[in-house]
Amino acid sequence: MDRHHGAAAAALALSFSTAVWSTTGDQAFLDIDYLPESTEAQVRAATPGGDAFEALVRRAVTNFSHLRTADGRTLLPPGVVCDDVAVEDRILTVYVTLPDAVASSELHVDTAENTGAVLSEMFADPGHLDGVRVLMRQEAEGGDYSPIDLWIPVAPSPPTADDWHEPEGPGPQPSPDYSVAPEEPQRSNLTGESSLTTSGQPQGALSGRTCYIYGGHGWTWRGSSWGLQRGLVQSMNEDHGNLDHQNFLAFYLFNAGATVVPFRGIGFQPNEVIVDNPAASFSGTWTNSTSTIYYGTGSPPYRYATVATTETATATYTPNIPVAGFYPVYTWVRYGSDRVNQLYRIRHTGGEALVRVNHRRVGQGWVWLGMYHFNQGANPATGSVVISNQVPSGSGIVIADAIRFGNGMGDINDGGRFPSGKPRETESTRYWIQRMIGTGVSNPGGIYDNGADDESDSWQAPPRMAAHMRRADGQGYNGDLYLGIHSNAFNGNARGAVGLITGNPTPNQATYAALLGAEVEEDCQIEDTPGLWPYEFATRSDSATGSYGEITASYVNGDVETGVTGPEMCLSIIEVAFHDNLEDSTLLREPRARNVMARACYHAMLRYFNQFDGVPLTFLPEPPVRARAVNSGSGGVTVSWQPGPSGGAGGDAATSYVVYRSTDGLGFGNPVTTANTSLTVTGLAANTTQFFRVAARNAGGESFPTEVLAVRVLASGTSPILIVSGYDRIDRFNNRPEPGLSPAVDRLHLRQNNSFDYAVPAGQAIANANRHFDTCANEAVISGDIDLANYQTVVWLAGEESSIDVPFTAAEQTAITNFLTLPGKSIFVSGSEAAWHLESQGGGAAFLNSTLRTDFLSDDANVYTASGVAGTIFAGIPTLTFDNGATIYNVDAPDTLQGINGSVVCMRYSGTGTPGAAVQYPAGTTGGRIVFMGFPFEAITSTPVRNQVMAAVLDFFQGLVAPVLADIPDASTSSAAAYIGPTPILSQGTPPVTWSLIAGPAGMTINGTNGVVIWASPVSAGSPHLITIRAANDAGNDDESWLLTVTDPPLPPVIEDIPNGSTPEGVPYTGPTPVLVQGTPPVTWSLLAGPAGMTIDPATGVVSWPSPTTFGSPHSVTIRAENAQGSTLEAWILTVEPGGVSLADRILHFLLTGEGDTAGLDLNQDGLIDAADLILAVSQ
Repeated sequence: MDRHHGAAAAALALSFSTAVWSTTGDQAFLDIDYLPESTEAQVRAATPGGDAFEALVRRAVTNFSHLRTADGRTLLPPGVVCDDVAVEDRILTVYVTLPDAVASSELHVDTAENTGAVLSEMFADPGHLDGVRVLMRQEAEGGDYSPIDLWIPVAPSPPTADDWHEPEGPGPQPSPDYSVAPEEPQRSNLTGESSLTTSGQPQGALSGRTCYIYGGHGWTWRGSSWGLQRGLVQSMNEDHGNLDHQNFLAFYLFNAGATVVPFRGIGFQPNEVIVDNPAASFSGTWTNSTSTIYYGTGSPPYRYATVATTETATATYTPNIPVAGFYPVYTWVRYGSDRVNQLYRIRHTGGEALVRVNHRRVGQGWVWLGMYHFNQGANPATGSVVISNQVPSGSGIVIADAIRFGNGMGDINDGGRFPSGKPRETESTRYWIQRMIGTGVSNPGGIYDNGADDESDSWQAPPRMAAHMRRADGQGYNGDLYLGIHSNAFNGNARGAVGLITGNPTPNQATYAALLGAEVEEDCQIEDTPGLWPYEFATRSDSATGSYGEITASYVNGDVETGVTGPEMCLSIIEVAFHDNLEDSTLLREPRARNVMARACYHAMLRYFNQFDGVPLTFLPEPPVRARAVNSGSGGVTVSWQPGPSGGAGGDAATSYVVYRSTDGLGFGNPVTTANTSLTVTGLAANTTQFFRVAARNAGGESFPTEVLAVRVLASGTSPILIVSGYDRIDRFNNRPEPGLSPAVDRLHLRQNNSFDYAVPAGQAIANANRHFDTCANEAVISGDIDLANYQTVVWLAGEESSIDVPFTAAEQTAITNFLTLPGKSIFVSGSEAAWHLESQGGGAAFLNSTLRTDFLSDDANVYTASGVAGTIFAGIPTLTFDNGATIYNVDAPDTLQGINGSVVCMRYSGTGTPGAAVQYPAGTTGGRIVFMGFPFEAITSTPVRNQVMAAVLDFFQGLVAPVLADIPDASTSSAAAYIGPTPILSQGTPPVTWSLIAGPAGMTINGTNGVVIWASPVSAGSPHLITIRAANDAGNDDESWLLTVTDPPLPPVIEDIPNGSTPEGVPYTGPTPVLVQGTPPVTWSLLAGPAGMTIDPATGVVSWPSPTTFGSPHSVTIRAENAQGSTLEAWILTVEPGGVSLADRILHFLLTGEGDTAGLDLNQDGLIDAADLILAVSQ
């Protein structure tokens, strides 16, 4: 939440708030100059508490009831009098009197928030004051003043029936003993995004507690368009930054055992599938509820089953996942007095996660069950949520209503709005809450639609919804907790974290706020190591007082009908830093720093529960370090690690560890727990690739996991290849910009920054080449846990490791140098900053040039494509693409390289100059082997190309070179003789090489030894013919194609036999079209013999006779075909059948009628058809 406003933000396609730094409160009031005769400098120069300062405050407050906005509103009602101004304990207090003519009911619900915001913006200089508050009294009553919040009428939240139970069920059940931690579900998984993960929820210090969290602001309807509530400044936007903080915090709370209710979505999943109970599948006995409050269609409202100590009833919710990926999973259940700590089995690609939610005390909204990886499609075994009726003990029922996968896209279109087109989690909480309220709630708008507009709705909706979802079940006021997450702004100079207190606070709010502010400040100041953090974290007061509607007690007051008369839980806001300050905004964009800030918020919340609710003050541990996974030598895999750091700003010491296994490197399950720092996993199938992660545990909960380790299992013996996971960098330079915003705004999308699982694609590529391998973190090499000499080949993944994290420390350089001095050792290094750091930044030029035989040229190739160089190990590699941030992470500065000390460039970038992208040593096929690639191997976007690159490297290391064929030109041949192709030439390729015919005409064969093709009887039909051959060896293969044109030799014509025929007398005759068996064109035709009047077409050889006659029948017809090579004759007999119309009759008919066919009637050929022709016809 901001404290200052300034110049207008840049105009965007979707309008933003009209100020660069807009405050909490209505911007229309913030834009009014309430001290028109004074300058900001005068205000800042006045000493808080002095006469000049108090005079300025009085004058401004007086103007609050006089100066109006453009639509005629005043900040305070007309007639309000400023009685006094005081500064005490760094708090500015303003005393005002409300005239009798104005009833308190006329105060607007947002008056306190707006008044506090304006006073804070004008006077609360962080260097002198920690907050402001406004106290009010009524004129006639006189007497004591009370916070202005208490004078404002608060619309009641919708009533809720906390004592609801199913009428046909077992009835209300006694509340559990909340001083005893609930039983933990059986362990079964660990999944999630990068270092943000969820597990089958661990037992922790916060087990049995509910935490309601809200990352403030978001896209909001402005009356005619959508805009962000806060502006874009210093490469960030508070609306999105608060959401990133909420993501970190949710995972910490979940891993500490808390039930987490977020009021904006968790993660980055724009797809959404909601499965309501009618679409679920049920086993065992379930009963349809008659409840009037439920989610979805209500057919039925939901179903319930009686619990049992052994599972006897299940409800399985199977979504049709549109796109494979990580999905947050939520449940919707109406709470009630007959509910239990309900078991959810989340089945995902890594196994089955177990999470319990106590629906006696939370429900009627989306409760988060964790983040899991699902494949595309519908598969109950690997993509579903199963609700089970199993409980350790006791009685009651479980509820099956709705399960949600993903967050979806904004779709609110009521009240004149049109959908925002934004991912739903980036919208204001007002819309998230609107969509999470079920059917049958009385006056749901009383929860999310109470403000003057959609933005002020968002100040009230989260606490109101928290109160709506919370059921009193004996946990007491301090059994649940709410936290609003914001960042601050003032004048560009203020810095630091602060917890907030409002004028009408909930009990213990001042303590809670101080815990938050102090913990963030202290933890960050412990962790802000120069070099790892760009700036030190600033010091400021732990808490500040003002008017903040989000945390006013009125919004979480219990319902009269439930007997709860006061606030239901403690509320506060953490302002983690000032986003208008360069140093603070930079830290807010740093994933490392934001992680510490979120962890500090979790620590502060745990401290609150410890102080007021008696939970143990044990912080979940930090992740293990120096992780490695190696083939055990007897068919198993030994996973080892060392404890992570403890104390300080981090977690407490671990007491046990959990090893998780995966077959895809995305979803993890199959947990094994140990108190040791090493574990051998057995029962693994030989030649399968297995992935592992390790998490630490203690009474506080479970840590985030280690990076992913990969192993291809050997039935016996040790692996020849070691993958070193050396990419630890995670910083703001790899942040993903939020789409559609200008200027650019950073988001902390960790899977596209560093997902710490790049051993997965590397391992899969090595396995595809049929090799076996182990994996370790690079710290295991530095510490000596792993000896490189035990391997023949090292694959070192440096990613974008750069100067801060150092791609090759002195210890690593020594280890690699010693390794390469041993006979037969090889190393493949890939990374886009390693060469730059070593040579350009002084990190070890001699190591780069002499040991790795690589020379650095420039820091950025300015392209994302490269291709293999002819005559090198990558000769068969087509143009490949490495990622620009769309899917993996943005390789925005790939190093350009050149050969040195015997190495040569084996891959070049595309574009101008085609600089070197990779080098190989040596240039030939003997001696030690080194390949250095100037961009990360894992960033190659195509899996087949990644496999091809890795295979080429490993074959080179093994002394194998894949074949590369020289070009074969197109050719031609005659059909008169057999065709024997050219002998193909290999420009490289380790023998033996085998040959195969991939494409060619029917009848063609290939010599498998030398690659020569043979075609015994070529034919011109279908010419030209495509011929493709393949050369292959154990290192790979290469294809070569050419076109073969077949031509026929010149031949004399040969006519196919023409059979004898017949035709009716008097009917024109057309002979058959003669067919040439052979004959080179051109061929001409002539008539050598035939009856009088018969002719021939010299082009086609077809004879014609207009007036066949029986006179002389049968007739002999002889034709000749002739070309330059010779001629040939063909003869047949033509018989004229009598009985047709005579020639004389035709001539007579024409002479009498002038009609009819005249062809052949001019017998004397004098140009006339007359009596002379009739006489000739009669005489024939």
